[in-house]
Amino acid sequence: MDSGFMIRRNRAAGRPFSSGNLSGKRSPEASFISGSATPFNMAWKSIVSQSRLKTLLTGILASKRVAHAYLFSGPEGSGQDPAAIEFAKALLCERSGTEACGECRNCVRVESLQHPNLTLVFSLPAGRNEKLGDLPLSKLSDADIALVQEQVRLKALNPYLAMTIPKANTIKINSVRLIRKESSLAGFETGRRIFIILNAEAMAEDASNALLKTLEEPPENTILILTTSLPDRLLRTIVSRCQHVRLAPLTAGEIQAALEERENIVPEEAAAVAKLSGGNYAKALQRLHSDLKERSLEAVDFLRTALGGSREEIGNSIEAVASAHEKQEIGELLLLLQDWLRDAMLLKEGGAGEPEDGGSLRRLIARYKRIDLPGAIAAVDRAVSLVDKNAYIPLVLLNLALALQESINPSELTDVRSSPAGSAGP
Repeated sequence: MDSGFMIRRNRAAGRPFSSGNLSGKRSPEASFISGSATPFNMAWKSIVSQSRLKTLLTGILASKRVAHAYLFSGPEGSGQDPAAIEFAKALLCERSGTEACGECRNCVRVESLQHPNLTLVFSLPAGRNEKLGDLPLSKLSDADIALVQEQVRLKALNPYLAMTIPKANTIKINSVRLIRKESSLAGFETGRRIFIILNAEAMAEDASNALLKTLEEPPENTILILTTSLPDRLLRTIVSRCQHVRLAPLTAGEIQAALEERENIVPEEAAAVAKLSGGNYAKALQRLHSDLKERSLEAVDFLRTALGGSREEIGNSIEAVASAHEKQEIGELLLLLQDWLRDAMLLKEGGAGEPEDGGSLRRLIARYKRIDLPGAIAAVDRAVSLVDKNAYIPLVLLNLALALQESINPSELTDVRSSPAGSAGP
């Protein structure tokens, strides 16, 4: 589970203990995560879509009736973390409006996750010989702390980032107990104290029980914001003590529009990436920096082998694809093949526009006179469904090769079932 740790004030150093204390140089990881070189600075606009959520939060701020605890839940990558951070920014904004101004000193510090009245809590690896009551970071190695700092710095650059910290599987009770301790102390600055618990479902049982005590007796002027994509894994008593704010799933169209506007991606590529993202904007940003063209060529090569390769070549192709990719990657490979076949169908039927791989598509249509492209697309769709259901991948690919032959080149079927390729099956 990708979660996080607690950012807290380093009293000895007199500055926030967070990734903001690192060098201001942008790392390759930041470029991978987002094409933007600076943190988001657009108030609610930093949240992709979610108009209902923005209206709700604006209403809360306008009414001045802020609850002591909120639970932001929604599908993974729909924007729980960005929404929580933006809400915290608005609550701490010096102008006290219905959204963060993005310009005052408080807003700037929240954006960099360095405001002394804002604390993030998320999973940490267990420290060496860590005991109950130890500070969450006190038993970690310098290398582990540096890695955590870097992940928080990247989170500030892109709040959609799913933080990755090795061996950080649970939110520790020491992190949760520190919430109550910190909230009872005099603040470094006046105003609200805000604690954001990222991926709250990662709390261990003892941590959940500790949080419940805090929710039952909330400290004065303290606001807790929990985020999760798995609310059913939280204690019901925790959920019942929070104002539950639900985020809607993001559509492929909303993700495509965000990629075009925020990352300056051309519509064709944005559409392809959005389709592969599964409604997860963080995943869409990662996909931007993977070589979709190369992977699309790999999918088409599989098709070419299925149609014209020898039985041994087909078997080798199935084995290569199955061994080189994880289940999710194979599903994405098949979706790229499906898109390629759809382009062929549109071209054959005189659809508007020139596909990127128009030459190869025309050669396919010209060579196979009896081609049944809807049948081929349906065959790939069935294969994608089987992959999602954890079917045996080599057998799925074997049956797909047969189905593609039947749909595209029925006059020259290759009997792969009685060939060495058959060994790819169970």
